[in-house]
Amino acid sequence: MFWWTAYQLMIINGRPLEVVSDAREGINIDNCDHPCVDQPCLNAGECQPDKGEYNCYCPLGYHGSDCEDIIEEKIDAAHFSGHSYLKYSEKDIIERVNGNKIDVQMKIKPETKDGLLFWSGKHYPLTSSSDFFALGFTNGALILRYNLGGGEVKITYNSTNLFDGKWHDVRVQRDKTDSFIMVDNSQVVEGSSPGSYTILNTNQRLYIGGMPEVKIAQGCKSIDQSLLILHLFNGQSSITALLKFCGQGRGRIQGLYLNTLDSDAITFLVKVFGQGLKRQPGAASCFIYIAVSHKREVTMKTSVLTGKENFQSLKPPDLSCCTKQQLQDYFENSYELNESLFLSLKEDDIFYKCPDRLRLPLIFYFCHTSVVYVNKLVLSGLLKERVNLEFETMFETGVDEMSWDDTENYRMGGSYKWPSVNEVMDYRRTVRNIIIKMIQDTPLVLPITKESPWWGLLMGMEHERIHLETSSVLIRQLPVDMVTKPDGWVYGPMKYSEPVMSNPMIRVEEREVTYGKPDDFPSYGWDNEYGEETSRVPAFEASKYLVTNREYLEFVHDEGYSKKNLWTEEGWGWKLYRHAEHPAFWVCDNGCKGGCGAALSSYSHCHFNTELTTTNGVTNGQSNIVTNGQSNGLTNGQNNGVTNGQNNGMTNGQSNGVTNGQSNGVTNGHTNGFNRGGTVYKYRAMFDVLDMPLDWPVEVNYHEAHAFCSWKGSGNRLLTEAEMNVIRDDQFPPSDGPKSDVIYQDNIDLNLNLKFGSSTPVNMFPATEAGFHDVYGNVWHWTEDHFNGLYDYRSHYLYDDFSSPCFDGRHNIILGGSWISTGDEASRFARYAFRRHFIQHAGFRLARSLETAELPARLIDSEVFVLGIGVQENPYVIEEEGHKVMKVPTTNKQYGYDEKHQLYGILEQEFGYRDPLPLAIARLCKEYKTESGNESLCWIGCGTGIGPMHLHNVFQNILAIDYGGRFIDTALKLQKGEQVEYTKSNGQQAVAMFDGVGYDNVVFKQLTWLPNEVNSHSMTVVTFLDRTLNPKAWLARLWEVTKEGGLVLIVSDWEIEKLQVSLQRHMVYIGKRELSYQDGNAVAMMTIWKRI
Repeated sequence: MFWWTAYQLMIINGRPLEVVSDAREGINIDNCDHPCVDQPCLNAGECQPDKGEYNCYCPLGYHGSDCEDIIEEKIDAAHFSGHSYLKYSEKDIIERVNGNKIDVQMKIKPETKDGLLFWSGKHYPLTSSSDFFALGFTNGALILRYNLGGGEVKITYNSTNLFDGKWHDVRVQRDKTDSFIMVDNSQVVEGSSPGSYTILNTNQRLYIGGMPEVKIAQGCKSIDQSLLILHLFNGQSSITALLKFCGQGRGRIQGLYLNTLDSDAITFLVKVFGQGLKRQPGAASCFIYIAVSHKREVTMKTSVLTGKENFQSLKPPDLSCCTKQQLQDYFENSYELNESLFLSLKEDDIFYKCPDRLRLPLIFYFCHTSVVYVNKLVLSGLLKERVNLEFETMFETGVDEMSWDDTENYRMGGSYKWPSVNEVMDYRRTVRNIIIKMIQDTPLVLPITKESPWWGLLMGMEHERIHLETSSVLIRQLPVDMVTKPDGWVYGPMKYSEPVMSNPMIRVEEREVTYGKPDDFPSYGWDNEYGEETSRVPAFEASKYLVTNREYLEFVHDEGYSKKNLWTEEGWGWKLYRHAEHPAFWVCDNGCKGGCGAALSSYSHCHFNTELTTTNGVTNGQSNIVTNGQSNGLTNGQNNGVTNGQNNGMTNGQSNGVTNGQSNGVTNGHTNGFNRGGTVYKYRAMFDVLDMPLDWPVEVNYHEAHAFCSWKGSGNRLLTEAEMNVIRDDQFPPSDGPKSDVIYQDNIDLNLNLKFGSSTPVNMFPATEAGFHDVYGNVWHWTEDHFNGLYDYRSHYLYDDFSSPCFDGRHNIILGGSWISTGDEASRFARYAFRRHFIQHAGFRLARSLETAELPARLIDSEVFVLGIGVQENPYVIEEEGHKVMKVPTTNKQYGYDEKHQLYGILEQEFGYRDPLPLAIARLCKEYKTESGNESLCWIGCGTGIGPMHLHNVFQNILAIDYGGRFIDTALKLQKGEQVEYTKSNGQQAVAMFDGVGYDNVVFKQLTWLPNEVNSHSMTVVTFLDRTLNPKAWLARLWEVTKEGGLVLIVSDWEIEKLQVSLQRHMVYIGKRELSYQDGNAVAMMTIWKRI
């Protein structure tokens, strides 16, 4: 399909568009045959084959058969032939196209009846909600098509008078949803777009006359013209159109002729067509000729901003006196920070990569944060209805990170269908607008406390800031050629003052320390921060600085990763599993095994030729340290011959015999790849591979930090949580309010809150009075403590399982925040945790005790059962090395209910009596099914499953839920007909069993809360309120897991009035029933509620 036309004038919103001079790119394209080997096109013209001949596609400013002539005169009327186009990317022009109004006026003289006049929108693939605006000809009809997000409108002007060889005036105007086409100031065709959206928001480049991407030309008559128009007019690539054509059976493809310089296209088409693909030039009839430029433009990425690019973090609002505007500002700041991070992904398809095999694709985390806002605000009551339940289910729950050798989750790749980036952006944009309106329309009652519905909004904002940090870790693990540094991103300096050549230990005398966040402190906090812990801290000493890359390099060079005696058993298992030879963010040239997942699972960062793109020789934007570029003769001063070190006379070249390369390992001022023992190490920052910043803190997991401590000698270890609070010096008491918290200070002289986009030298920021640097910020501190709640720990009903599942002895606390920590993460009260093998922006500080005493490290001694694995050993590492430690129970009481003796008690209750309670409940379920319907039942607190399985022939589908791993494990065994032995309370052995037949419609799930995937059911039964950590959290979701008109049956000692507090918004009380069980020896109470 070819298109010829000419433009003389175009006016957008009353302002002339300089058709050629305003364009950033333009090419005169036509087909050519294979004689392009000798590159006959001049002046960067692009050669394309055309059946034995060639055509040159000339860049803007040149013309002629070989692009040999310069266009010196001003082009007043641009002529388009073949696949010519002009592209405009200036912000001012793009803004004229977007918004709620547009008025386009143009003079045209069309020569053929198919082609594109005007396009603003993404290239492909378009979805039903993709914003675009297009004007063009199809079979001689002038068609205006656009979508504002609510659906596409098509306005058609039919006339043959436009192809008379004369100039015609065309005017297209849109005012919100209404539009018209007017030709020659007389004839008008009107139309209106569906839905309520009024703003066009493409944020894309503008094209006139055509579009780039893959260019397709007709080679046989069996392809109809309308299909080929899809490429230009519908925004689909020619490959997409080709596949659609084949699928519709409109013609038979005998072969394909491609520009063989494009290996990606060949690989793709061979995969699609297999052996049916022919690539012989000059073959017989009915060929599709696809010419793909070997200088292809990178696919335009969907705009990922609903607001502005922003890397400046606000301080959190004071919840005792904040205004609505402050809340809105903090919300928008949180939203923009997270979105701005994703500007670094070069193309849309990178959103679907898995940078870490234990994590989902990036598209999940990009949408997840907006979904959490909706889920929590619906739960709190501030939002009355959902935005998109499909998204709020799909993007609600991440992967289970309870084991470092988990099999990859099915959502990490393969056939799982994620929404497009554009669809996710539509959702994020909608959520943003809804929340801003909610803030503006909802009365604000101060102070905002944990019981306020506004707590859900604060929870969403701080949750988004957590993912700002964790997503940055994932993006940092991507191949470096998939990312680009955003304009506003600034790395820290490589060095500060003198190099940090030593890291002395500082003595701290015995003292008592109290930590924890008061309930009435006027800022948002996660559940694990609240409570109070007082510890006596024996005398100890700790390193002045965080351990640096320079220090850790010595450990690596001493083959620390090969010495099993330095590692814990768990750590050595991880090391072997991951084939780790150095920290994850170090880069060598040895092809080390990477940690990426799915399609990137075979990728290795450790190849200089692929990783080191433009970083060697580029400054980092803050320091004056220019690296050694492409030759050893460059210096980092202003004049040649200035040294690049600390005025030590060592030049960056070869003149004095000391090189900066690999011969003697001397670096050029902390920045070159460090060589020792034959291996050169570089450093992976967020978006670049840099020369090794030796004075920055090393980033490792707990296992690597522990091995380093062992290598340093007996008695060395990590800090404890109590010790970390000690080295921060005496702080203002929390009763002083926000000013007592570091994140509220006006001038934070720390590498915190995105002051920089990387770590900084450990000696850059001031020390505490005791002499310790970086007690906040730079990188997180790994500690020896297991993650656990403080005294009087209570979860919050809006996010009951935020912390408590991690109180398992397998997660260690990290403290202090990092350079990218903002909001609550940067607070003095922040307590976060990860499994010991996880990589974050985290390092460590060396510590050792000065007396034989019990360490103030709180280690969990509770048994935790993991479904599918059993009870995992949880060795007390530092106790084994001679330290006495505090052993404490988990503060998650649900783990206590999941121990073996509790399982035996449940089995005795369910199988040890002729008439157990679950069967009494099942009888009432049968009775009430006539009122609720029997489509589905959800039994929450199912124990070992006798109740749900007795109802398998009453309800069509049954979902049985319990938080106890042991209970669900036993239920699954019983469902399969296995026998389960248990010990009764009198010491006798007994056996529980079912016949294992006919229970396929019963699904057992271990859940620590009720996610949206539970869906809604005809009847819901709740039987375990008295053994949950936070009953309100389970009650709050009952209305959404029960269909309208369905019944909820609650077996509990709770009074009706107490239940009504959590249920009254969506449930009406029907009545109560007394349940007699265990042969009449026991009685329970059931209340019945109807979902309204």
